[in-house]
Amino acid sequence: MSEMVEQAGNAGGFRARRRIVPRALVNFLAAATFTYGVALSVTLPWSMKEAAFAETGLAATGPLGHIQAILLVATGAFILVRWLLIQGLAFLELDRMRCSTPAEVDDPPFVSILVPAYNESETVVAALQSLIRLDYPSYEVIFIDDGSSDDTSAARFRCIPNRMGASGAR
Repeated sequence: MSEMVEQAGNAGGFRARRRIVPRALVNFLAAATFTYGVALSVTLPWSMKEAAFAETGLAATGPLGHIQAILLVATGAFILVRWLLIQGLAFLELDRMRCSTPAEVDDPPFVSILVPAYNESETVVAALQSLIRLDYPSYEVIFIDDGSSDDTSAARFRCIPNRMGASGAR
C-alpha cells in the first residue's frame, strides 16, 4: 500500500500538513543502511587487522602491542556486529509497528484539548473543525482567546455544530 503526503487544508499553513513517508522509501533506506553495515563489518576488521599486525603495526612493538592489536580488532568487530544487530532490530520493530493495528481501549479516558489563540481568525475555524471531527469518544475542546484584536473570538462560533448551539462553546 503506497502512502503519500496528505494535506489537511490550510489551517495553520505549514504546521497543518501531515507528512507520511512512503513505505517503499523506508524499506529501501533500511536495506541500504543494513547493507552498508554488512560491508563495513566485512571489510573494516580486516583493514584494522592489516594495520595492527603489519610489520610496522602495533604488534611489531612487542607482546603488549600484540595484545593491544588483538583488543583493537576484537573491539572494532564487536562494535560493528552490535551496530548491525541494533539496526536490524530497529527496522524490524518499525515494520512491526507500521503493520499492526492499535489496540482497542475499553474505557478511554476523558481528554480536555486546550486551544489557545491570539489573532488566529484565519485559521481558528479549520483548526477547531478538525478537532471536532476527531475519532475519539470522550473529549472536550476548550478554546482560549488570548485577547485577540481581530475576530478570532467570533470565528469560533462558525464551527460549532448546530446541535450544541452557542452554549456549547467554551
